[in-house]
Amino acid sequence: MIVPTPAFDAHTHLDHPDFAGDLDAVVARARAAGVDGFVVAAADPERWSEGQALGARIGATVVLGVHPWDAGSLGDQEGLRLLAALRALPMVGVGEIGLDALRARDDASRARQRRWYRDQLAIARERALPVVLHGVRAWPEVLDVIARDGPSAAGGMAHAWTGAPDLARRAVALGLHVSFGPAILRDRALRGRASVSVVPIDRLLVETDCPSMAPVGVTRGEPAHVIEVAAQVASLRGEPLAYVLERTRHNARALFGIADQTVAIDSRVDQPSR
Repeated sequence: MIVPTPAFDAHTHLDHPDFAGDLDAVVARARAAGVDGFVVAAADPERWSEGQALGARIGATVVLGVHPWDAGSLGDQEGLRLLAALRALPMVGVGEIGLDALRARDDASRARQRRWYRDQLAIARERALPVVLHGVRAWPEVLDVIARDGPSAAGGMAHAWTGAPDLARRAVALGLHVSFGPAILRDRALRGRASVSVVPIDRLLVETDCPSMAPVGVTRGEPAHVIEVAAQVASLRGEPLAYVLERTRHNARALFGIADQTVAIDSRVDQPSR
């Protein structure tokens, strides 16, 4: 596919060990496909420094956090140590953080997830940083916490959205962007697909969540696949692909404070008629 304008992958895990052997080739394929930016969610504390170094090397934006998969097993001492370390690190966003009901199967692990999610959200508020949110069978509670505790002034994104349209509208009302990934390429993703058209264009993002998420028939996701996601989003919204690519790129760069030297979006891509 020839990309009519540059694309931006708003959520990757390029620091994942799956990319250790061929990261440069993965990035080269993405650049060749027209992807000119990535966000790396370095959500494993053991790889925070490695993730930041990787971001500097490949020109990616890196956010840091404790993933809910790990937060559910953190004890008090270790959790407090990690929060103190996170507060001291230079960063442009906190993530990915949130709740995952598939991983937290008992009351104790669910309570730990909630605690460390709220504490990391507090860091984002303190430092006015955007948050990158994870929710699996837990989006209502993820959003309830933000409504109760308060959002970060810098907003954030609900990543890999597969929830229902009413929840997507609620996320937007709480100041969040909503990001769609390869899940919407699947025919069974009815709720996620239905949500695509209710998200305002200025709150819309596209991502790959690579390597774990991938288009049908592909074993490992890569940032180059974000073009397919954007094409699906454009089709579901009835908007030109160029418009969706340019607006989602602009939205991601604005959310994470990435300087952009390109021409203003309205002068490059015609607005859709609707």
